[in-house]
Amino acid sequence: MPKINSTILDKVKDPFTLLVLILLMVESVLGGMAYAFSDFRRPLIYSIIIFFALYTIPVLYLVIRERTLTPSAFAKDLGNDIYAALHGPFSNLEEVESEEAWATLAEVIRNSGSQESEQSQLFRNIIADRLEKNAQIQGNWKPLQNHQIGN
Repeated sequence: MPKINSTILDKVKDPFTLLVLILLMVESVLGGMAYAFSDFRRPLIYSIIIFFALYTIPVLYLVIRERTLTPSAFAKDLGNDIYAALHGPFSNLEEVESEEAWATLAEVIRNSGSQESEQSQLFRNIIADRLEKNAQIQGNWKPLQNHQIGN
C-alpha cells in the first residue's frame, strides 16, 4: 500500500480549520475554472464572490462564538487572509466593480443585522477596516450608480 502524504490533513484539528480548507478548495476550483473557461468567466467570478460571502457568515459565527479566537491581532490576520483570497478574483473586475465589491464585502462583514456583543462587533469592524485598508477604498469608493456604464 502506498504511503499517503497527510501533512495538510494533519493541520486540520478543529472545525474552523476544516471550514477554511473547504473554502480554499472550492475557491481554487472555481478560480481555475474561471481562468480556463473564458466564456463563463464573469458568472464564475460572481459565483466565487457569492460563495465566499455566504460561506463566510457561518465561519465568522463560529469564530466569534469561540472567545479564545477573537483578539484584534487575529481579526487583522483574518482580514488580510480574506483580502489575499479575493484579490485575484476581484482584480478581474473593472475598477469600479472591484471597488464596489470590496466596499460591499466590508459592509456585509461590518453590519450583521443581529444583536451581538460589543466584542463581536469590534471583531467584525477590525476585519472590515483591514479589508478597506488593503483594498485602498477608504474614502475613494464611489457607488456604481454614479458612474456611466459603457463609457
